[in-house]
Amino acid sequence: MTALVAAAATPSANRSRSTLLPLLQLGLDSTSLGAFKKCPRYYQRTVLEGWQPKRPPGWPNEWTTSVDLQFGIFAHLGREAYEDAGGNERHDSAVEAAFQAMMSATWSNGRPWDSGDSIKNRWTLVRSMIWYFEQWRNDPMRTLQRADGKPLVEHSFCFDSGYRSRLTGEAFLLCGHLDRVGDFQDSPWIDDLKTTRSSLDRWWVETFTPDNQFSIYLLAGQVALPVRCRGLMLNGLQVLANGTRFARFPITRSPFELDQWHKGLRLWLDLLEGCVERLVEDGEDFPQNDRACFRCELRKVCSSRSRKAEQDELERSFSRRSLAWDPMTPR
Repeated sequence: MTALVAAAATPSANRSRSTLLPLLQLGLDSTSLGAFKKCPRYYQRTVLEGWQPKRPPGWPNEWTTSVDLQFGIFAHLGREAYEDAGGNERHDSAVEAAFQAMMSATWSNGRPWDSGDSIKNRWTLVRSMIWYFEQWRNDPMRTLQRADGKPLVEHSFCFDSGYRSRLTGEAFLLCGHLDRVGDFQDSPWIDDLKTTRSSLDRWWVETFTPDNQFSIYLLAGQVALPVRCRGLMLNGLQVLANGTRFARFPITRSPFELDQWHKGLRLWLDLLEGCVERLVEDGEDFPQNDRACFRCELRKVCSSRSRKAEQDELERSFSRRSLAWDPMTPR
């Protein structure tokens, strides 16, 4: 054990963190790895330390203040309820179950969720999902079942990345949660639901290749599921003020593409460990990637002229989650 590990060894309740070096995240999902790739300082503040913009009064979720992300969370909850209630095989009662789940989730503290957004709000959420279920009432993709007979939706995965920490010797893991796994034309496919304001055209689809999240999912589809998936089906919902459009697009990765992503992962893990080492040994924050500052919510914090001004800005405009981000908690 290195002197660094010995000096920093304290118990960690976070399953994704090293038991020897709690500042080192070993279980990485697309959110945490994506945050680090965007900017190491952004990752430190949002993932390791748990800072986020202060939530509006009555906001339903501690984990996000983004309207788009919160809308997507509610949409996924509705589809999970639909599948759990029988899906296409019991369409009408499953739609009712999804409706009840979404209405309940968007009601807290005696009032409905107020997103403050004219496009993505409680009304357009429920409308979009009910129309989505009707659009795919006779879905050619049939949801696969787990060993216990439950539908393979919101499926948590975790697998060894093949890389180990040079600081602690522990394995780095890749983990996450898949929306759904289904059978399409006699082949297993991952099915991912995305709500967007953008047009469902080739320009939108091309943003997912390359893409950190989908590369992790497609790699998981090869090594971490009961079946070997052919690809990922992107389920797009374009949410408009007066309507919702739907489209599906197959997303695949060649063995060459997955291999290139996996080889590149080693460099990112080396950088992550170097940042942790610097923080523990010298008390130095993770470095900034100032090419990622445009429209970043932390810009005012990172442009502070002193440590005190930085802390004041964090405490004035941000709050800390009660629990740190732990992607290894199964759903």
